[in-house]
Amino acid sequence: MIHNFLPGAPPARRPRFESDGVRRVLMLSRLDRIKRVGLLFDALDRMPELSKLEFDIFGSGEQFEALRERARAHRNVRMAGFVADAAAVGLPHADLLLHTCPEEPFGLVLLEAFAAGVPVLAPNAGGAGSIVRDGIEGWHFSANDPLSLGQRLLELSQADAATLQRAADQGQLALTTRFDASAQSARYAELARSR
Repeated sequence: MIHNFLPGAPPARRPRFESDGVRRVLMLSRLDRIKRVGLLFDALDRMPELSKLEFDIFGSGEQFEALRERARAHRNVRMAGFVADAAAVGLPHADLLLHTCPEEPFGLVLLEAFAAGVPVLAPNAGGAGSIVRDGIEGWHFSANDPLSLGQRLLELSQADAATLQRAADQGQLALTTRFDASAQSARYAELARSR
């Protein structure tokens, strides 16, 4: 398998973690059923203590209107819709990237978060589950389980700054090792030559 990689210059980075706890959570996603963005709202509906966190959701798709309607019940959720270069706009201000899709083989947005110094919370399945190693570049929750998602968000809201920064640093390291652009593009070129 040849992993994907980030071409070009890295996005703007978030400042180093100086304060404990995740406060601002970002989702960058198509708002289609397969992406499972509604899982966040299921967690918010079941766990009112999540109201102390702020959630910014960037994206458009078939579920935008339904999700915007659900967001009306949660003052801590902002639906930004489609924003050109949303990663550059949102990641420097986020404490955590939330990814809810357990089915896609590779989520490039995860690498964008690593490059921006933002740890990731992802399901323990699919491509995201293998890209984000639990307790290293971020954390896992049980795929499709809103209570597991909510519990993990609560835990991260109390995580110390050193733990959060360590995950951000490990994401940066992953970009220079597992997802190195030069190494991966060379592997693609080698595969093309062999055909």
